[in-house]
Amino acid sequence: MAKSDFVRGGTRAAQLLISGNLPTAFQNQRRVGKGFSRVMYRRPVPKPWTNWSQRRINTLAEGMCASRYLEIGIHRGFTAENIRVRDRVGVDPAPMFDVNKLPKGFSFFAVESNTYFASLVPEVTFDLVFLDGLHTFEQTRTDLVNALRHVPSGVILIDDTVPIDEIAALPDQEASIARRRATGSDTFDWMGDVWKVVVDIERYHPELDFRTIVGSGNPQTLVWRRQPGEVILEPSGDEQAIAELSYEEFFSEGIPVQFKPSSEAEALRTCLAAVTRTMRVEAATPGS
Repeated sequence: MAKSDFVRGGTRAAQLLISGNLPTAFQNQRRVGKGFSRVMYRRPVPKPWTNWSQRRINTLAEGMCASRYLEIGIHRGFTAENIRVRDRVGVDPAPMFDVNKLPKGFSFFAVESNTYFASLVPEVTFDLVFLDGLHTFEQTRTDLVNALRHVPSGVILIDDTVPIDEIAALPDQEASIARRRATGSDTFDWMGDVWKVVVDIERYHPELDFRTIVGSGNPQTLVWRRQPGEVILEPSGDEQAIAELSYEEFFSEGIPVQFKPSSEAEALRTCLAAVTRTMRVEAATPGS
């Protein structure tokens, strides 16, 4: 075992012990071994977070004093269970955890994201949203537009916005896996064509600002409003032209500058500075 793996393993064990999740971790080993769904941890683990999504979201949550969090595409619950926000909501039509044993302060909806958003009244808002659902341009763009209606001054984090290669960028996951097998690849990484959402934002939404995190983990894009309360423009560009963009051409020279690639620290710092400034303006506005 490499020294770094040993350190990470020790850190993980300490986190589980301190947070009181160690019994659940042992229970999950038995449950999964017998073919049962895992149980989400009772409470988030403390720092340091080794998972990049947890690390980034919790850094934002702490800097914003966030109290409401939404995750689209929760899957096994590994990210959502470790987010240190008072009220957390998860949405996924096919959860891979025990939905009858949820942590305190966590609500779950086993529906598709479109159905969930359609059920929300305008007054329901979130400080932070993580979009990690169906990894296609069309659906992620729809999720982004829907989420923005309920994030008046917060942040949306979009997963997998820079594919590792052409095969990972295929919008169909089964087709991507088939290509991997045909080439004898030993990896089955798939990001889909979520990256086109970043192109859409850059081209047609000047009311939004963003940064794409590269390095130190999975590439993800942070999105927020430039001005407090600014109305999100209706689609006015050629979405079909974006849908037909080629990964090979668009990324022929690496990550394009249009993606505003940034280190994790720089992206989080820029985002938090903008969002906390917006929060101060709103707090100082009468009737806000």
